[in-house]
Amino acid sequence: MSTGTRAYRGFMAAAAAAMLFPAAAKADIAGFGNFANWTVNINDTGAAPTVAPGLIHLINNTSGEARSVIYDTPQSITGFTASFTYQNTGASDAYGATFILENATTGANAVGFNSTRFGYGFTGRSVAITLEMTNPSLSGFYVNGNIGGGSSSTSPVDLHSGDPINITLSYDGAFLNETLVDVNTSATYHASFLENLPSILGANSAYVGVTASSNSADGTQTFSNFSFGAPEPASVAIMGVAGALLLARRRRRAY
Repeated sequence: MSTGTRAYRGFMAAAAAAMLFPAAAKADIAGFGNFANWTVNINDTGAAPTVAPGLIHLINNTSGEARSVIYDTPQSITGFTASFTYQNTGASDAYGATFILENATTGANAVGFNSTRFGYGFTGRSVAITLEMTNPSLSGFYVNGNIGGGSSSTSPVDLHSGDPINITLSYDGAFLNETLVDVNTSATYHASFLENLPSILGANSAYVGVTASSNSADGTQTFSNFSFGAPEPASVAIMGVAGALLLARRRRRAY
């Protein structure tokens, strides 16, 4: 069999695999870094959040806090994968947190209220996935600052446990899929929401971030390992394979 025939067959196999298996997400936002490209917002008089490279204690041992951290540049939301690690420690009624996409009038400075608003609830177009410190812990999908009445238990994942929880949110243009995984126990919760996000948000792009609030008890709510990006098209993967095979064929001819 000639080198050209082997290369062609290898390319066809790789192309088929690229179409059959989901492509990895391209991380347009790869972590918090040193927060140079993020805006941290505070709507309370408590101590400032504690930050370290790639990590923020957004709720930081003070009652009545309401905070957000939002990326400064709007991102495409027609299809994406977002992920981060969330950890609630030291308080059973910390109320909780949200992942948000928003086109609020205040842009990257958007921040809501404490109590049951989780640092969410600002004016303007937005969507939120909640992480609620009720008993049992709950999660739900909400729009335009309104929260309440539509959440479900996250069992067997317990947001009160103090364990790090890996959170993944993926959107394919129709379904927003939510997965929570307890890092220590491997317990997993999954939910799916049929939503037209560009219609809700009024655009094909939006600001991306997280919010959190505390109630009467102290405790910390920590976010780390943040990532957000659009899926790589299968055609990009195919072209990459084709280029590698062509280069390999030329090198063989050189010898």
